[in-house]
Amino acid sequence: MKKLLFFFALSFPLLGYSQTAALPLPIDMHYVYLNLYGQSCNYGINLIEADLGQYGQPGVTYYQEEIVAPMYCPLSTDFCPGSMMTEFVFSQVGNKWYRNDILWFDWDNQVGDSCKLDHTTLFDCIIIDIDTLIFADGIPRRQYHIVEATNGSELYMGGSLVPFSFIEGIGTNLMGLEFQDVETRQFLSCVYDKNGLQLMENEWYSPMYPGCCNVNSVSDFTTSSFSIFPSPATNETSLQFESAHIPQTIQIFNATGQLMHIEKVLGRVQMQVNVSEYAKGIYTVRARFENGEEVSEKLVVE
Repeated sequence: MKKLLFFFALSFPLLGYSQTAALPLPIDMHYVYLNLYGQSCNYGINLIEADLGQYGQPGVTYYQEEIVAPMYCPLSTDFCPGSMMTEFVFSQVGNKWYRNDILWFDWDNQVGDSCKLDHTTLFDCIIIDIDTLIFADGIPRRQYHIVEATNGSELYMGGSLVPFSFIEGIGTNLMGLEFQDVETRQFLSCVYDKNGLQLMENEWYSPMYPGCCNVNSVSDFTTSSFSIFPSPATNETSLQFESAHIPQTIQIFNATGQLMHIEKVLGRVQMQVNVSEYAKGIYTVRARFENGEEVSEKLVVE
């Protein structure tokens, strides 16, 4: 089921000045989410650039969550989602991260400052501690611990024994980018960087749910790739596949997740696609392989 992208423009001015610049939105990270509602399926999410057109502010880059197939360590594939776009639009203005039109987190906050947490409902919180984490990539990241403002209680989600917090350059320690929909609630299993290096892994309460398994690691899913040329394209572009990794079909989606084109590859190592009637912007070309793997590349149309 395709999710409808809700267009929101940022309406918050950039306030104040910080001597410490926040790490950017985690556009180079790959998240693996864990379904705790019994559907037993892990899958990945990336942030990709989204074109909001007239709904976006000049000079602001927007990103949307893209669910990436195949699934990771699935115990049952009956309920595993396919590739789709979620409804969240992220952006960064100065040291502030926004999700849709709501201030998601302000990295200029200090201990004692108030905040708002958008989980299932929007509620007030207070920052009680800030420390520094260093993962395998060696980058120092600030971690902000928060509690409920009304009673000062810690936030524990999804059966975790670790309090909820925000991690600079990653998101939240328990929910990552906080992907949710009406049918399931996904919790963060692990995070990889753009080179496939595992940065963090959560150990959840039930052994039936796998974490960052070695069998289906990120590197296993990046072996099948393809190239697009020219890009930017105006009239036509070519897709070049590896002879040992020829997909079954290709799909092209626009920035809102709308399917623009689908075509069977039929064993070809190279195929042409007419983009002369496409609007200018960034498109996602997704190749689906016989084993269920899907690999995506970006196509720019001018």
